[in-house]
Amino acid sequence: RIREKAENIGTGLLTELGEYLETIPSSIDTINLIGHSLGGRLVVSSLINRAGELPLKINNVLLMAAAVEVGAKESEKMKQIIRGSLFNAYSKKDLILPLNFGEKSVGKNTFELFDNVEMSGFGHTDYWPKLDDVLDKTFFKNKQELIVHAQNNNTDYSEEIFWEKLKNFAVKAGGEVVEKALQLYYA
Repeated sequence: RIREKAENIGTGLLTELGEYLETIPSSIDTINLIGHSLGGRLVVSSLINRAGELPLKINNVLLMAAAVEVGAKESEKMKQIIRGSLFNAYSKKDLILPLNFGEKSVGKNTFELFDNVEMSGFGHTDYWPKLDDVLDKTFFKNKQELIVHAQNNNTDYSEEIFWEKLKNFAVKAGGEVVEKALQLYYA
């Protein structure tokens, strides 16, 4: 039942997110998707079951200990939708995913068409507390270099440039950097 609920929520996720972004002053048109456990099922469902054109461009997708089985056909469909990489951060030491009866969960195995990244020794609940490790092993290898690069590309300051940089690099920079940037902005 919980699997079905995650899939149903995922079906409308991208449309709802796109509609929400239209209601706020933002020029966000490209996002990265990250899902852990059943959140991975939600992300997969949002990509596979999308209706029509996506309101947003999808760059990278990172599944961490994803409690979902993905076949080659679904992987191919997701790869066609996204612009970047499809990452699977998995651990053979995950003791929770075997409880996902009847499925070979992505989060415990390698899967075709994914960039599979083994998180050696990780348990199911280790991904968020060790998110920096996960990001370092996947597509956010040089997150500090990305921030410095963005700062060096434009030395003029404006509120518009600040929000544009924050929008473009927030996920790559991480919560700690974004929090400090916002503290400085509102100081």
